[in-house]
Amino acid sequence: MDFLHVRLAAIYLLQHNELVLRAWQGFSDEFRAQTISFSIDNLPVWIQKPGVFNERLNEKGILPDFAKKEGIQTLACIPLYLPSTQKNKKERWPGTIIVASRHYEGVSKESISALTSMTHQLAMAIDHFYTSQAAQERLIRLQTLREIDRAIIQHLELKEVLNVVLKQVPKKLGADAVAISLMNEEQTRSRVFAMRFPNGTIIEKETFAISESLLHWFVDRQRPVIIYNLHKDPRVQMHRTLIHKRKLVSYLGVPLVVRNKTIGILHILTTKPKVFTDEDIEFFHTLGGQAAIAIENAQMYAEIARRAEAVEEMLRTQLKIVSARPEHITQVILESLQRCIGIEKAGMFRYKEKTRTLILEDAIGFSPEVVNQARQSLIFRLGEKRGLVGLVALTHKSLYLPDCQTDPRWVQVEPTICSAYLVPLVFGRHLFGVIILLASERYAFPAPQRILADLFAHYAGAALETARLLTQIQEAERQYRSIFENANEGIFQLIPSGGFIRANPALARILGYDSPEEVIRNITDTKHQLFVEPNSYEEFVNLVEKYGLVSNFESQIYNKDNRKIWVSINAHGIRDVAGTLLYCEGTIEDITRRKRAEKKLRQTFEKLQAALEGTVYSLASAFERRDPYTAGHQRRVTNLACAIAKEMGLSQKQIQGIRMAGLIHDLGKIYVPSEILSRPGQLTESEFNIIKTHPEVGYQILKDVEFPWPVAKIILQHHERMNGSGYPQGLSGDEILLEARILAVADAVEAMSSHRPYRPALGIGEALGEILKGKGVLYAPEVVDTCVGLFTEKRFTFE
Repeated sequence: MDFLHVRLAAIYLLQHNELVLRAWQGFSDEFRAQTISFSIDNLPVWIQKPGVFNERLNEKGILPDFAKKEGIQTLACIPLYLPSTQKNKKERWPGTIIVASRHYEGVSKESISALTSMTHQLAMAIDHFYTSQAAQERLIRLQTLREIDRAIIQHLELKEVLNVVLKQVPKKLGADAVAISLMNEEQTRSRVFAMRFPNGTIIEKETFAISESLLHWFVDRQRPVIIYNLHKDPRVQMHRTLIHKRKLVSYLGVPLVVRNKTIGILHILTTKPKVFTDEDIEFFHTLGGQAAIAIENAQMYAEIARRAEAVEEMLRTQLKIVSARPEHITQVILESLQRCIGIEKAGMFRYKEKTRTLILEDAIGFSPEVVNQARQSLIFRLGEKRGLVGLVALTHKSLYLPDCQTDPRWVQVEPTICSAYLVPLVFGRHLFGVIILLASERYAFPAPQRILADLFAHYAGAALETARLLTQIQEAERQYRSIFENANEGIFQLIPSGGFIRANPALARILGYDSPEEVIRNITDTKHQLFVEPNSYEEFVNLVEKYGLVSNFESQIYNKDNRKIWVSINAHGIRDVAGTLLYCEGTIEDITRRKRAEKKLRQTFEKLQAALEGTVYSLASAFERRDPYTAGHQRRVTNLACAIAKEMGLSQKQIQGIRMAGLIHDLGKIYVPSEILSRPGQLTESEFNIIKTHPEVGYQILKDVEFPWPVAKIILQHHERMNGSGYPQGLSGDEILLEARILAVADAVEAMSSHRPYRPALGIGEALGEILKGKGVLYAPEVVDTCVGLFTEKRFTFE
């Protein structure tokens, strides 16, 4: 520059199809910012061709308007050429020298011609300089990588790892400002951990949005981003204020990638135009790889430590919840949640089972006025979508709202709230409420924090369930104590081979003692001291041993005065882990009065039943005297029907009912004229219809008599048939009482085998053949089979 007597000069070198400003003198920062690089395919006029321009440059349109501020009147362009190292190859063009002057004809053509003749030497000198500089930078890079690698290994905390990286990036590599930002979970925003400037850190923990185009390179393509001129690049328009304030010019951004995911960005910024070479990019890419692995390890270590600390806090919270008074539980949960997860704002809705609603009980991070207002307005029904609290409570599933203000279902608590995380408080199927985490920024709750919140809710739910069960146990204990002390029944715990180990006041009264203590002290051998029949006590113990419990075990025991009393015992056994019976516990009821009453009632019932049976026999005898042709028919039918019922396994009560019904099953014929009953010839249709009324008539006579068996209905149905062809109701199948089905078969067999005025006896063989023909059609199959078996196998005969 002294040789040409000029103050303005610049050297542009070719790199990646870009002509990039590498050195300069005299030009203003604004000029450098506007001319830092040019595409090789779109070079401006003043740099396209060699020569000296002394015309009025702006008038000719050679230079753009920003050159006017520089006052440039003379401009010279001298291309640099390196001789080819191979035969028949053209000279290589590494770049161009630009010299300028603010004076007209400030640079002579002779001087430029002399300089042009030296371009090979100048090009070689420049090439040698940058080659040497590149070698030095390469050495610095290797040393830096080694130092960073050693330093990172010694640290596990994220802050320390990031500080190491920031401090180790040398100024010699042209990094005037270095920053590391970590991506949020959605990879849409990055939080700058720290940005270091030559005079120290000035930006720390600030959130920056990333333009879509840069996000595409960093996250989708995972490629470095180079911006030679931050003042002109539209992708950083949103950060233009910071760029101007800190006089930042060039930028290199390297994505920090681990396992194919961008977790952050390494930012390299310069305050002067900077050309980032391939070596620069490779170095910072390698550095970014080191940093990414170290950052992930530090994050994992921090997450493990945070979770371990959180679990400890959760365990402490469980103890606090269980021991806290009910009105303090919500505050304990929210304060523990704040310590455990590190949130500033949260609230807890309690579920009211009776009204099926969720009501805000308390909140932290808000003014008392806001909380009180929210308590009045934030009430949600179970399953209600408005506010989403009811929905989370119904589904038992957590819900994340990274941008809650865009969700139409959201009910705003405070205008500044931008994100929320709702977590159900449940244990098993029991719902206690919903915890809601709130923040003033979008995407505030990353996955690790949400996982901790879910884990906290699980621990809290378990503690609430424990507290609930303890309350129930305490209430049950209180109720048990009240029942134990005030019950009318005796309550006891008894060692099978010994005496009582526990007794209540009612048991003492039953046994005639003054107190439970006296019972325990005096009765030491239950089998012989208490039970009238020792074998009865052994039976009681055996039942408990075999089945684990015994109900309504009745036995006679001695009271204190050696008087016999009847008791009913209900008890179950208590065993150890090996299954050995330790003791029995249960209740004893004095049933002495009941036993006396039962005895009297049984005697009275037996007398009444005997009288009732006597009346039935009398009715049967009277009817047989009226119809001598059917004398003995009802008795024979009764004997066969009872034999069939017994063979089929019916109960004694059912058999007795069949006996009573059978003895008077034709009672309704008392209203049929004797001449019809004894007519030897064929009956007319009208006469037969009169006879067919006898089941209904018998039913009407007996329906109001309170038999202990369905006698009236059996009589009503004994002429019904399985296919519905019988009378008087036309019943079929299972609509007919089993007792009536049995009586129908017995009646048919006896009638066919006996003599009648209108025909001689057919005999047992023919009678059995007829019922076999009607099996399943007229008569119940199982009754027919049983009846036939009685005659053919059991040798049954009519007496």
